[in-house]
Amino acid sequence: MKNNKLFASLLLTFTLTSLASCNNSSSYQRDHLIFYVWGDSNEIACYEKIASDYEKETGMKVEIQSSTGVYYDNLNISFSSKKNSPDIFFTESGQLLSHLSSKKLLNLSPYIESGALKVGTDIELWDINDAYRYDGNEVGKGDYYALIKDWSPDFVMWYNKAHIDEYNRENSLSKGDVGYMEYPSSEIPMTWDEFLDMSYKLKKSGRYGTMLDRVPFKHLMEWVQMTGTTLWDEQRKYFNRNNQGVIDSFKFFVDLQVGDKASAPIIGPSGIGSGEAFANGNLSFAFYGNWAYSTYNWDSVGFEIGIAPAPVPAKDRPLTKNDTYAGSSGMISLAIYKDSTLVDDAVKFLNYYMTKGNQY
Repeated sequence: MKNNKLFASLLLTFTLTSLASCNNSSSYQRDHLIFYVWGDSNEIACYEKIASDYEKETGMKVEIQSSTGVYYDNLNISFSSKKNSPDIFFTESGQLLSHLSSKKLLNLSPYIESGALKVGTDIELWDINDAYRYDGNEVGKGDYYALIKDWSPDFVMWYNKAHIDEYNRENSLSKGDVGYMEYPSSEIPMTWDEFLDMSYKLKKSGRYGTMLDRVPFKHLMEWVQMTGTTLWDEQRKYFNRNNQGVIDSFKFFVDLQVGDKASAPIIGPSGIGSGEAFANGNLSFAFYGNWAYSTYNWDSVGFEIGIAPAPVPAKDRPLTKNDTYAGSSGMISLAIYKDSTLVDDAVKFLNYYMTKGNQY
């Protein structure tokens, strides 16, 4: 009996020791980086190309892991695995405080100051990156915890001229006729209501008017800003729900996706995005910076592409070219997992991505 108890005690001790060893962050060391992303096939191909080029230059392999479900749910699950937790990952400004409270983010400021991250020379840290700064009390100040991966200050609306020609032809409309659809102006933006109507009219079986993609809220934030207000009251404590600008922005956001004039499908993380859909002729309007032209091979599409300012809120007078609003794309950032076993290697890859990678 004593021998059996001794054996059981030794077995329990061995099991607990083994489990402790498995859960010790220093007990497992990968020989490659994991870069956790979302995106359609074209975007994933870009990340894989950057990773491949980096491996050729440095010898360090970077595994691209693409989310196929709810991105942040899967991200949080992966953090619990020392073997599969990502070293570098996508995040958004709305997740900053949550990540900081759970101690997920590596403070990048020491690496910026040392020159390991060359954002002070090769890259300008635009004020827009302040969304990923925190000083312990206030977002927008203090140390950097992520870097915006591809900000496009040239954000515009791209459209398929063939769809407009087709609409006029199918409805027997000629220039001067009531209801004739003109190409959008390259200088004077449409109002939200005008865009809602035009986008819906161009929708047909197998084709959508527009898409808001996997992160539709970035458009909602732009629209709230266009009205000259914010989501929060002056004390930044309460949702600004009674503000007319906020109400109008949410209404436009919802009407594009649900209701009588809905023209934008609600898509999941693995669904085809607007870049591919536009290239395939299955989308009339797409919102992008000029990086999309090469990324999605729009130079080889079989139709003529037009560009126009993004739609804006209506005013109590006709809009002019002076009513254009600046829009930005790419608030998504790259962060490094604080408990990565390859922190220094992750910093080196982040630096490569932000310099040579972004040039690609």
